[in-house]
Amino acid sequence: MKSTIVLSFAASVALLACSPPVTTPPEDASRLDGAVSDSTSMVPEVSCPAGETVCTSGALMACVDLRADPLNCGACGTVCEMGQICASGACACRAGRTACGGACVDTQTDSANCGMCGRACPSGQSCASGACACPMGQMACGAACVNVQVDPSNCGMCGRACAATESCSAGACSSVCGRGTTSCGGMCINPQTDSTHCGSCGNACGASRSCVMGRCVPPNDTRAAAATLMLTDGETTVMGNTDGATHDGPSVGCSCTSGADVWYRFTLAREELVYFDTAGSSFDTSLVVTDATGVPVSAQVSLGSAQRGLCNDDSACPMAGGFTNANQSRTWGRLAAGTYYVVVGGCTAGAFVLHAQHLRIDAGTSFAGYIAAGVGGVSGQLPFRSTTNGSCATPSVSSPSTGEEFRMFVTCGGTQQLFSVCASDGGTYERSQGLTSFDPVLFVRSAATNAELACNDDGMTMGAIDCRGTGGDMAQFGARLGSVATARGMHAIFVDSRTGGDATIVQMDYTMRYAVRNAP
Repeated sequence: MKSTIVLSFAASVALLACSPPVTTPPEDASRLDGAVSDSTSMVPEVSCPAGETVCTSGALMACVDLRADPLNCGACGTVCEMGQICASGACACRAGRTACGGACVDTQTDSANCGMCGRACPSGQSCASGACACPMGQMACGAACVNVQVDPSNCGMCGRACAATESCSAGACSSVCGRGTTSCGGMCINPQTDSTHCGSCGNACGASRSCVMGRCVPPNDTRAAAATLMLTDGETTVMGNTDGATHDGPSVGCSCTSGADVWYRFTLAREELVYFDTAGSSFDTSLVVTDATGVPVSAQVSLGSAQRGLCNDDSACPMAGGFTNANQSRTWGRLAAGTYYVVVGGCTAGAFVLHAQHLRIDAGTSFAGYIAAGVGGVSGQLPFRSTTNGSCATPSVSSPSTGEEFRMFVTCGGTQQLFSVCASDGGTYERSQGLTSFDPVLFVRSAATNAELACNDDGMTMGAIDCRGTGGDMAQFGARLGSVATARGMHAIFVDSRTGGDATIVQMDYTMRYAVRNAP
């Protein structure tokens, strides 16, 4: 049984980083970094393929290509910003994108940088093939986009104005209907507001759309008309379309946020962690989160959301977990109780899918922060009072469980993760302090399903070599989660102890090593 577990772990390491050759038989390759441990030495021996370098984080190692690894670009630990790639050892925009004002944008479709950085399209126009253009059926007259078939100030052509008593119908001035109306099927209608003849005769908007200024727009085109997004347990999914929508979203730093957009309103009864993505959408999307007044929420660098409004243009997620291209968006953050808006926009317009997930900040006794993708370690001290427990570890009757610390991480989907407090992975935990003993537990929960994904009480059953703690006896009670399969979205890793919760002074100190993979 043990060999099966080790092989499964080795498979996960191959996903988490390149698999370096080892100097001893494969059955000993149980270290988190792919190196070898024995009873006399904890120093890993790693031999990397030509062109790769060993990057170390604590006791953890991985072979990486510094010329192409976005987590170690040019040097170990140099991480490229979201949406960037590592090319020849330097962070850069991926093919088809241009660096404009610190953001990677598509100058062929970005209305704020159309054809070149800084060239913004006038209001009402969008960027297509690097040139500003009016919506189909309209043409530019001065700074405005108008329909010369019905516009009495530009009837048939720019600048041709009808008399005060005339209307414009089919590009010709007519006295049949009054000014501001036109004749459609023998009736005088206002093409600026008539949903059956919106902008021109016969152009029906269809169900759930209205006619505004001669354009069929989505019902949630403005913040005032925002659709309600109900955040239920697990993932909430809504379908939408930005075709015909205007732009009234806030001005933020990331690309593709100056085009057509629609609004969704959501309310939090308590402080929560929230996550949104547009996986499966038909065009290059963007996401922005605002407060109740429409002002972008502050950037949250410590949680991996470095842009104002938590804005994101490109998730950079490959075709996995529901993402169908890297141009679809995702964002996340920590929000206090209250009402907020999420704005869905993009470089162009079309049908989209919006996914929403959330985790209560009190899901565990203490929220300890964000774990970015990569290999590393975090340290903490468990609080006294327990909020929840993993399914694999029933609290001791004589000594109840401690409180929990939990951290969030996000993935594109289709990836495997590893967490450990075992000594053979470079982790540590206090086995005892005085008369108080600790027995650590690790478990992962998914925000997409609101369910536990994996739980471990004793890491030796998960392929670890040494799970002894510090102080007290030599019991192998350390916990380890190897090859935890995670889907698209937000997750939480909990550190707990099934004993020691009755202590009033001492608390369990620990260091948890991790290998978090964002994408396959």
